[in-house]
Amino acid sequence: AGGRPKRRRVARQQPQPEPQGDPEPVAQPQPEHVHVAEPQPDHVHVTEEDEGEQLGEADFQEDDDTVQE
Repeated sequence: AGGRPKRRRVARQQPQPEPQGDPEPVAQPQPEHVHVAEPQPDHVHVTEEDEGEQLGEADFQEDDDTVQE
């Protein structure tokens, strides 16, 4: 029975590989979260009905580029 708890402790003692792999994947989803967090994409859909989605989309895209940089 001592082998099982030891394995669990080892997993906790080796948190280095986990945090190292976290920052990489987290950096990728960042751009996605930005779009989800910003209600702008939703407004773009609303403008589609107004036939102004092209202007709105282009404006939002430029803004997004500046924010990402």
